[in-house]
Amino acid sequence: LRIPNSFLVRFIAKFIRDVQYIPAAQDLLSMFFTDVLLGGSSQVNPARRPNLALNSMHAGVSMGVARHLLQMQTSGRFQSFDHGAEKNLALMGSRHPVNYLSLYGLIDVHIHFMCGAGDRLIPPKAVRRHYRALVKQGRRDLAHIKEFKNVGH
Repeated sequence: LRIPNSFLVRFIAKFIRDVQYIPAAQDLLSMFFTDVLLGGSSQVNPARRPNLALNSMHAGVSMGVARHLLQMQTSGRFQSFDHGAEKNLALMGSRHPVNYLSLYGLIDVHIHFMCGAGDRLIPPKAVRRHYRALVKQGRRDLAHIKEFKNVGH
């Protein structure tokens, strides 16, 4: 990655340094990400909660999980990891990944789906999709959904 402008390089370096060493900058960045990624309408403010502050969060996504998420996004299906036809056959008994939505008819316990209307990480329409799939498989008696207004992730 090459940054074409020396001013931009200095600006990015200064920004990273500020976020590392200035608590107010950490809080500001934390509030920005809460607004952009988590919907921002939640009453929970990570800047006021030390255990949720940017400098105390040690989270990430492994490359394997990221590849799986990308596969599902590309295919448009809620499916198992696609290892390739031969390995899928050896691991799962099928040349294609398992479509989990088609197996919802096997569920025999109550499932309570909950979503925040302002959630930008997992949109409510994605949660409703799983609810509808369970109902479509004939499990309306086991499917329950609640959408919370003014709540993000």
